[in-house]
Amino acid sequence: MLEVTIITDSPVADIFACKCCGGSLPDQNLEILIFNRGTIAVAIQSRLRLENGPDALDWEAVCPAGGRQIPPGEVAALYTRLDPSVLERYRDLVLFDRQDGTHRFPLAGPTPVTETREKTHDVGIEP
Repeated sequence: MLEVTIITDSPVADIFACKCCGGSLPDQNLEILIFNRGTIAVAIQSRLRLENGPDALDWEAVCPAGGRQIPPGEVAALYTRLDPSVLERYRDLVLFDRQDGTHRFPLAGPTPVTETREKTHDVGIEP
């Protein structure tokens, strides 16, 4: 089970400018903190989808490239550039893991948010 906190207008671009070997990612403004509350590690891909009913926006410009491996009880972060007005048009955030599973989170309401639905990889069904 994953839990996310979405930080819009994050100062992450300034952090990258200081810590990334002299390089920077100046356009990054959205930070997604992912906490693994489960008992097994989850490997999240570097992409996301925003959904609002049949409308969807797939976003693959997510840092770090290659995704994140999140052990149980650990937190990892994904970063991207996304206009807040675009984010406001969608109701759900969907993250993808490396086993073709999806992790869905409502965008409205308090944070952090626990996923509302998770695909079970062992048997290929949703609980």
